[in-house]
Amino acid sequence: IVDEYLQTTELPPELVLDIRSAAQESGKVIERQRMEAIITALPHTLKQRVARRIFLPLFTESPVFQACSESFLVEIGAYCRILTVSKDSQLAHMNEPANQLFILSSGRIGLFNSHGSKLAETDVKGEMIGEMPFIFNLKYVVFVTAMEESRLTVLPKEAFDLACKMYPDDAMALRRGIMKLIQSSTTDVDDEDGGKTSSGKRKSENPGRAKSTLSFATTNSGTSSNKTTTVNVALRRLYASDLRQVVAKMREEQAAARQDLICNLIQHAADGDAHQVEVVLAKGEVGVDEADYDQRTAL
Repeated sequence: IVDEYLQTTELPPELVLDIRSAAQESGKVIERQRMEAIITALPHTLKQRVARRIFLPLFTESPVFQACSESFLVEIGAYCRILTVSKDSQLAHMNEPANQLFILSSGRIGLFNSHGSKLAETDVKGEMIGEMPFIFNLKYVVFVTAMEESRLTVLPKEAFDLACKMYPDDAMALRRGIMKLIQSSTTDVDDEDGGKTSSGKRKSENPGRAKSTLSFATTNSGTSSNKTTTVNVALRRLYASDLRQVVAKMREEQAAARQDLICNLIQHAADGDAHQVEVVLAKGEVGVDEADYDQRTAL
């Protein structure tokens, strides 16, 4: 097809070479799109079997997803893809929404600010990159770049949100687990900020901590000697102020959800529906002596 196109035109040799090169690259893109369409069309049950074997261990080993059920993890795993990117490929751009979650299999990934300065890097296999902006619908505050050819597992945001709707209990467990991680991260930041005087300067008793923690948030020469210096920890600290707001909002949502559960329990008791009362109590989230807004209890 390209030859026919070129034969009907009188073009200089250098332009012909450019057209052939571009056509070859376009062919690769089209072939990849065709393969993606074939994979997407596979039966969902088959993709779940693949997920159970390949992707499930990646999520069960992560502290972010530890509280989630296997069914939920298999469901999100069914939408995962393995992606190989070349050196200097941009995985995420500053001020763009986090539409994908990345899990590193091999290679090296770095965080860079708007001036091109490296803030953190990791080569730790199995490390999740960007789970906080991904889960909480935040925009990236840094550029995420492959520092060498890297292989990653990728989970699309749309598929994750769909799985959360299918498994609301797991979505809640996930949020609770992340709340603990957020509190830990923000506490670390508060501790560092607490080392400053009212004028904003560091106290002299520990001059060795004068630099930002992020300046040390790297792994060295293919080793991970300090597990607290990984990219995901650096991102949590970068999002500290946003995550404090997220925690406050989550607490409000949980309080409202708990009050709704108490009201449902009281209504079931008032209706004499012993089965539904047992179902609510079996979750272990509320008790029979807890009151609603008017201080009424199921008892």
